[in-house]
Amino acid sequence: MGAAYDLEERLRVLVTGAGGQFGAELAPRLAAHDAVLLDHETLDVTDPIAVEGVLESAGPDVIIHAAAWTDVDGCEVDPGRARATNVDGTRNVAAAAGAAFMIFISTDYVFDGTAGRAYTETDETNPVQVYGRTKLEAEQAARGETASLAIARTAWLYGARTATGAPAKNFVASILRGAARGPLDVVDDQVGSPTWTGDLADAVLALAERRMSGMFHVANAGAVSRYDFARAILEGAGRDPGVVRAVATKDATPRAAARPPYAPLDGVGWRSEGFDPLPEWRDALSRALPGILDAG
Repeated sequence: MGAAYDLEERLRVLVTGAGGQFGAELAPRLAAHDAVLLDHETLDVTDPIAVEGVLESAGPDVIIHAAAWTDVDGCEVDPGRARATNVDGTRNVAAAAGAAFMIFISTDYVFDGTAGRAYTETDETNPVQVYGRTKLEAEQAARGETASLAIARTAWLYGARTATGAPAKNFVASILRGAARGPLDVVDDQVGSPTWTGDLADAVLALAERRMSGMFHVANAGAVSRYDFARAILEGAGRDPGVVRAVATKDATPRAAARPPYAPLDGVGWRSEGFDPLPEWRDALSRALPGILDAG
């Protein structure tokens, strides 16, 4: 549980992995605080000496650790790199956190997706690919280094741009680009909780300001298959959803890493601590699409 804090207090917030689509949404929301935004070029989290030096110099009140290698298939092919970045990098940050409150961004891929229902914060984990295993190990590594910790699991992230202003790479952008070229085969037997980076950023900021320790599922509400999500994306963009064709995972183009078939996230623990539930995924998509379309 977190202590009582002044929510109007100006905090010094250090963000790792700030160059990505999540960092792009988080940065403007930190305007009321002193933000230290670090991308992979300004901080290599796999270098413990560099991490210790940067954190000691910055003296943050809160650390939002978003740096990770999130290429699920890439992690499967190169597990050494995945472990170095996701596990060792997280351990390095947590070990150097000192008195700072740390928020670690984790994933729905810590679950195997066989429960047949949405997963809550207390459900048993069982990742089925290297990426999920390294993120679960990272959760454990962070816990081993600091008690002043919140773990925020999220899912199927999408946003408009990276911190440099470049179009972000994610499922929504891929569907929009792919549909412009012709018919698309999209799996209909993978179900999850698509989450807009803007809503995640709002939630993580609330978590940072309250400094509430614990495990939290932080994803847009509801569940949808990749196929139905793709159709909703095109409908929302005013394009023909009929170009999307449903296909089973077993018949789709082979991927290096397995995906959990049914892993929506249910933030029971999040809501029980008085945090506002994140909006439903359709609502989030409608608010996110204009920016994504503008990014191209």
